[in-house]
Amino acid sequence: KITNRGEFEMKKFLSVFIAALLILTLTAPVSATGTPTQKEEAVYGLLASDGSVQSIYVVNSFKGGMITDYGNYNEVSNMTTSEKLNKSGDRITVNSADARFYYQGTLQSKALPWNIDIRYKLDSKEISASELAGKAGALKIAISVTQNKAVNSVFYENYMLQISLTLDTEKCADILSPNATIAGAGKNKVIAHSVLPGKDASITVSANVEDFAMNCIEITAMPLVMMIEMPDTQN
Repeated sequence: KITNRGEFEMKKFLSVFIAALLILTLTAPVSATGTPTQKEEAVYGLLASDGSVQSIYVVNSFKGGMITDYGNYNEVSNMTTSEKLNKSGDRITVNSADARFYYQGTLQSKALPWNIDIRYKLDSKEISASELAGKAGALKIAISVTQNKAVNSVFYENYMLQISLTLDTEKCADILSPNATIAGAGKNKVIAHSVLPGKDASITVSANVEDFAMNCIEITAMPLVMMIEMPDTQN
């Protein structure tokens, strides 16, 4: 039986968080003829327990003043003030007196640059995430990451993924995850995997669990910047 606490944990269980500067190609339509206001933005994807995309939304940040932006959004919301956002097709405008202004837009598209597939086995038998909460046994989580060829390849080829899971050691023992960095954080173990740009990945995490629950899996995408110190060739 899944307890109320277990049900609550499962609602959080695999809401996968993707934060990346997947900016203009995803949000600025080719047809836009106006000049957008300079901005910063972060793209967040909420995934179901199997890795399928539920929704993608963008948080846009601007200096205050007269703001013009473009995006293929189903809906938009002001995160800073009570001022109305004016939306006409893919054009969004607002005049804000605040020093910094934020608004959120939910994208029409649900495509990310990566296909993410998440599967679970308990005692070698496949199990759904909804059935897993509160269970005991030998758990295996398998995460597959592949290129989504329907999305501009620039992100897949240039962005690194950081995939992190946090397991409670009071519920999970004998934690194994090949090629992972595993670090202690209080009573928790944080299992982190890096996926290099242009690479697919097959990740497994196994543990012996009891009354199983866990927080969300986090997947962060960021441009890969490698600082390489050049050798001293003068000596």
